[in-house]
Amino acid sequence: MHPLNNEELHYYTHRGNENNRSCGDEVTLYLNIKNDNVAIATFTGSGCSLCIATASLLASKLRDLPLIEAKKLTPTDILSFTQTEKGSKRETCCLISYYALQKALTKNETVKNH
Repeated sequence: MHPLNNEELHYYTHRGNENNRSCGDEVTLYLNIKNDNVAIATFTGSGCSLCIATASLLASKLRDLPLIEAKKLTPTDILSFTQTEKGSKRETCCLISYYALQKALTKNETVKNH
């Protein structure tokens, strides 16, 4: 009901967005990477409770994580956050934030919002 890390960063170095058009789940993940560490991770989004809960848990996991470790996260790691079984109908809900992370890690776009 009150997910942690649910806010758009005013300054970020990486951002990724993913959505599921069939159900409407959408997550944008914001990262501020400093000295090869994820200093801050937040998200915005809408969707089912599992999608939003996973995005919140992922953002918490990423905070202060070395970038090399963030890049090693797998779909199985993400599913373990919510104890969702691989192959379940809810797998897609959980992995929206994972795919947003993958997109964020492939982009480097320093942005300052005023």
